[in-house]
Amino acid sequence: MTEARPRNFLFSPPSFILMPAVGIDISDRSIKYARLVPAGEGYNLGDFGSVPLAPGIVEAGRIISPEMLEAALGNLRRDHDISFVRAALPEEQMYFFRMTIPTGPRDVLRDTIELSLEEHVPIAGPDAVFDFEVVSSTDADVEVAVTAAPRSIVESYSDTFSRAGLTLLSLELEAEAIARTVIHNEDTFAHLIVDFGETRTGIAISYKGEVYFTSTIAIGGRMLTETLAKHFSVSMEEAEKMKHDFGLDRNAEHQDLFALLLNNVAVLRDEINKHFIYWHTHPDENGNARPTIEEIVLVGGGSNLAGLPDYLSASLRVKTSVANIWTNVTMPVGGVPELSRSESVGYATAVGLSLHEASSDQII
Repeated sequence: MTEARPRNFLFSPPSFILMPAVGIDISDRSIKYARLVPAGEGYNLGDFGSVPLAPGIVEAGRIISPEMLEAALGNLRRDHDISFVRAALPEEQMYFFRMTIPTGPRDVLRDTIELSLEEHVPIAGPDAVFDFEVVSSTDADVEVAVTAAPRSIVESYSDTFSRAGLTLLSLELEAEAIARTVIHNEDTFAHLIVDFGETRTGIAISYKGEVYFTSTIAIGGRMLTETLAKHFSVSMEEAEKMKHDFGLDRNAEHQDLFALLLNNVAVLRDEINKHFIYWHTHPDENGNARPTIEEIVLVGGGSNLAGLPDYLSASLRVKTSVANIWTNVTMPVGGVPELSRSESVGYATAVGLSLHEASSDQII
C-alpha cells in the first residue's frame, strides 16, 4: 500500500500549452482511447474505442515490445487523426510519499526533495523522475506529496509515443484520472475506487478530489474466466458468457459456477477490506482521524459482473455502486453518449485523461 496525494504530472508541458487531447489508457491487453469535444456549455464524446494488445507487449505496466506498441499507436494515430494525447502511468511502477521540508521557492523545494529521494524510494536519484505538490505550509515548513517513477519507465512511454508520431502532453496516475471523472466535484466524503480490469485490479482512496492511497493486485476478470473455462472444460468465449450471464447470482442450477466465482471475488473483497480498515485505523500525518469512506465505486470491465456491487456492499457493509464516468462531464442538452453504460466503465481512465482539459489549474 502506498500513500500520496498525487495531483502530479511526471511528463508535463509548460503551463502555457493547453491543447485538446485524446486520453490514452494502455493496459497489458488493450489500448483504450477517448476524445471529449467541447460543445457549447458541455462536451460531446468524439472518437473512442479499444485496440487489443497481444500478451507480452506490455506486462505489469512495463513496455516489453516497444516496436509493437509503437505500431499499434501509429495505426491509431493514422486511423483516427490523433495528434495530442494524455496518458497514464500504471501504479505498479509508481512510488508515493510525503515529507516536511523548510519553506522556499519551488526550485529550492525540488532540490531539497531530490537530495533525500533515495531515502524514500528504491531508485537512485539520477534514475528517478519525480514531481510534487505542496499539501500544506507554515511560515517555516511545507508538507509535500511526492510522486516518483523510474526514469526508464517514463522515457519508455514518452519515446514510444514520440516514435508513433504522437505528441504526449502529460503522463499522470491512472487513479487520478479515474477519480477526476467518477467522483463528483462537490463530494466531501472519502471514496474507495476499485478498478477491476482484465489482468489486475487497482484500488485507490480518494477524498475531496485527491488520491491518497493506491495499490494493485494481480486479480482480474480474465482470471475468473480462466477458472470457469478450466472447471467446466469450455472455451474462453463460453466461459466469458457464463460469467456475464449468471455472475454472482446464487441460482440452484449454477451452484458450482457461483462457488468458483465467489472464491476468487472473496480474495478481491479481502484486499479491499484491508485498505478500508487501514484508512479508518491509521490517523493522518497530523494525528487526526481520517474521513469515513462512505462509498465504494467500481470501474473497469470486471465491474459488470452481475451481483458484484451487492456482494461487496453486504460483506463490507458500505454502499457499493458501479461508477458513472460522466459524473463530471456536462453533456449538451439532449446529448447522449454513444458509449453504453456497461461499456463505459472500461473507459474511466481514458475519459478522465481527456477531461484534464477542463482542469487547467492542475498542470504544473
